Amino acid sequence: MSDVTNRMFGQPPQWPDGMTTRQALTLYLYVPLGISFCFGLLRSALPNDMHQAYAILAWTLIFIPTWATYEASTQLLAKLLKTWNLPLWMMTILGALISGIYLKPYLIWISEGTLGIEIKPEQKAFPSYILRLPLDTGVFIALWTLMNVTAVRKFGIRRFGYTLVSSSKSDATTVTTPTWLAPYLAQGILAIEAEDHYVQVYTKRGKTLERRRFSDVINALDNAHGLRVHRSWWVSKDAVQSSTKDGQRLTLRLENDLVIPVSRSYRVAAQSKGLLK
Repeated sequence: MSDVTNRMFGQPPQWPDGMTTRQALTLYLYVPLGISFCFGLLRSALPNDMHQAYAILAWTLIFIPTWATYEASTQLLAKLLKTWNLPLWMMTILGALISGIYLKPYLIWISEGTLGIEIKPEQKAFPSYILRLPLDTGVFIALWTLMNVTAVRKFGIRRFGYTLVSSSKSDATTVTTPTWLAPYLAQGILAIEAEDHYVQVYTKRGKTLERRRFSDVINALDNAHGLRVHRSWWVSKDAVQSSTKDGQRLTLRLENDLVIPVSRSYRVAAQSKGLLK
């Protein structure tokens, strides 16, 4: 697959969220085509006497643009609301609902102009058609949400900044990472320090101050990448280079030479994770 895309584009295409070409083709093409084929095969919402091939084509003309607008709207919404920490299912539903506002005129045009299906006046009038969006496109939205949640939780594909958090390849959890935290994970989080109503996020590229609650941040990480070693500190297990004991004082030295204290109440947990070397 990579050889084909290299010949077509000259270099591997850059897909959203760092997806591979195979993943992008599956989500953007194969899945909507498969759904269109099934809907067309059943002639869903279409006249029973419509030719099978025409019914499949009709649903393809409906579903492919719908999928594309859902993708664009959700990508934009995820960037605008990246500090809200919305769950993935809610983000995809909101993105689909928003796209429905400007997608509905196209669907009406396809239905009446191409398929010859009469749309009731109350379904076309503005703003009533907006209020009917959840009812008219509920199945589309449900499929869209299910596909994205499954892509993240089942197959570990990053979507809209959400990714599967796992402690190892064989020990995966079903925790989705908030959008704002995903870039730090990509940079490699070394440690997180609580500072009043803020947290200092240390990565391999430097440090950044975020207005977040310390407890919310470490709960989002779910101990998959490290653990809390002090009331004000969380560390990545992979970042610890050495430990030092000076009397009753115990510290950890990270790969960036950052020295972090280990409080007495967290020493047992640190010992069990192999951080006290």
